[in-house]
Amino acid sequence: MFSIGFGVERLRDHRDAHRLSAEIFANFFHQALAEGVYLPPSTWDAAALSAAHNESDLDLCLEKLSRAAKVLQ
Repeated sequence: MFSIGFGVERLRDHRDAHRLSAEIFANFFHQALAEGVYLPPSTWDAAALSAAHNESDLDLCLEKLSRAAKVLQ
């Protein structure tokens, strides 16, 4: 399981988590969705991989997420 967040350099505790940018995440979420990557709708929710995901699935997902992140720059 994993989560994606923006706005803090290092996430150590719940105080850091409260400083995550919901606005930046929302933009990233919608860009990822446009690329066909379905993420949980907030930084407070966790995404998960399964045994059904293979290496080429992960490579494709990372490529799409990279494109989504470039739009934020």
